[in-house]
Order: sequence, then structure tokens, then C-alpha cells
Amino acid sequence: MLEGAVAEAASNAEAGMSLEIHYLFHGEPRTKRFEAPGDACSPGQAARHLIEVHFADAENSLAMPGADDSEAQLLEHAEVLGISAIRLNRR
Repeated sequence: MLEGAVAEAASNAEAGMSLEIHYLFHGEPRTKRFEAPGDACSPGQAARHLIEVHFADAENSLAMPGADDSEAQLLEHAEVLGISAIRLNRR
């Protein structure tokens, strides 16, 4: 039984899930691609990732979202920072 679970986990890890995030950054279309485990990424999580990509090295840590921000808060925060029209494409 354990062998079957290990084999299934290995198969899922090998398959991986490629995720494309299509969005506008200050009105310009952009795409980010990365490997995501499972089906875990939501638009809010994608917004958090994009904020981190674009603003992680900002001197003002207020640009970063709170750890417990809701999905709606993350999307609103991203819009304030110029990240909008987030669309996810799972492959």
C-alpha cells in the first residue's frame, strides 16, 4: 500500500504542473511561467507571487501584502500596485 502511494507521489512530481500567469503590469501585458505543485494556485496567490516578483526588493516593505490577507485583499493590493487582469492557465 505504501509503495503505491510513493509511486503515485513520484509520478505526480515528475508530471509537475506548469502554470502561466497572464496579467497587466502598469497597463503592459506580461506572462510569468513556473512549476506549481498540484492545483494549489488561486488568483489571489498569483497576485501575491506577482507582488513579490515585482516589489520584493523595494525599500518600502508596505508594498508587500500581509500574511493573512484574504483573496480579495490580495487582488485589491495588486491593483493598487499596478498589477491587474490576472488570468491563470494551468498546463
